[in-house]
Amino acid sequence: TWQKGNPLLKHIRNARWTFADIVPDYVIGQSSCALYISLRYHLLHPDYLYYRIRELQKNFKLRVILCHIDIEDVVKPLHEVTRTSLLHDCTLLCGWSLEECGRYLETIKVFENKPADSIREHTDNDYLSRFTHALTSIRRVNRTDVITLGSSFG
Repeated sequence: TWQKGNPLLKHIRNARWTFADIVPDYVIGQSSCALYISLRYHLLHPDYLYYRIRELQKNFKLRVILCHIDIEDVVKPLHEVTRTSLLHDCTLLCGWSLEECGRYLETIKVFENKPADSIREHTDNDYLSRFTHALTSIRRVNRTDVITLGSSFG
């Protein structure tokens, strides 16, 4: 019920949701939850996040802090939110728009029962695919460079 009136709710379209009397802002799985905070709100109420995390206790395995970056000068408040998240074993996700924050919640919900393999990169076993994968892991090498190198040196 903390989230009634939150404009973020308009951007959660690919997952069903309902209001409930729960401790976290969002329950996104059997053992996953999220707390939402905007940096603007954090500046007005710097202790809010700490007290909300404390209310969760240890009831959830995955505790996500969904932070909406909605101000220009982010360094100090984002540092505070990051520090609070880390000190209390929470995962911090930052979104620069309400749409992005909504997509994070949807994605966590969609993948809640999927194995880790479903989000890992899949590469084919042929030589060119393995060669491309190996060379593009170097930061400044792209697929075009791989094709050029392959055609030049075989």
